[in-house]
Amino acid sequence: NGMLQYDGNSWKLFSLNNDSDVRSVLPSAIQNRIYVGGISEFGYFAPAANGQLVYNCLSDSISEQERSIGNVWGVHETDNILYVQGDNTVIKYLNGKFTIIGSGCHIDCSGMVKGVLYVGTDPGVMVLIGNTFFPLRGAEPLSTKRIRGIIPYHTGVIVVTAYDGLFHCDGENCTPIRTSVDGFLSDNEIFCVATAGKYIALGTVHKGIVLLDTVSWTAKYFNENNGLQNN
Repeated sequence: NGMLQYDGNSWKLFSLNNDSDVRSVLPSAIQNRIYVGGISEFGYFAPAANGQLVYNCLSDSISEQERSIGNVWGVHETDNILYVQGDNTVIKYLNGKFTIIGSGCHIDCSGMVKGVLYVGTDPGVMVLIGNTFFPLRGAEPLSTKRIRGIIPYHTGVIVVTAYDGLFHCDGENCTPIRTSVDGFLSDNEIFCVATAGKYIALGTVHKGIVLLDTVSWTAKYFNENNGLQNN
């Protein structure tokens, strides 16, 4: 129902103008604000003089037709450019100007890697160059996969799929990454991914979280049996 703030004792709810669900959150240390994406709405929370967070709607600045982009599942920032990813459109915000960039297909997810925006779509992985989307070279094997996330790797990116595991794409080739959890990944739908250091966390729909070590490719599982309140 909005963005929640927890101070260690109590919760406070911050709603969007259209009271839609918040689909994505991006804390920006550069701008000292928290970007949020909802359903055909996006903006940011910033502290007022008294320190209280105040909501500033950005999508109100563009036409109603242009901001009807559905679920905003991704908000990304690089070089003072803000990218807002909707269901089939990316809105680019630079120097107070919005640019609407259509993908021509449904977008399942997006990821910012080394200043480049990647999107996972029905036809596969695409890369935004300037204001145009191009297919990621060498990633043709992913055209039949449901893509759930794109994260940085030593060279290129790792593409996470819903049922077909992980793939390493370096701009020339796309090869499967063999792990100790391949059987688990084929039986349980992956919905989201996050990475920190040498670890990749895969969020499943019904079986909790799998934490992968990218050095040994071994895994730990976290679910209702060992700590999660809900899978």
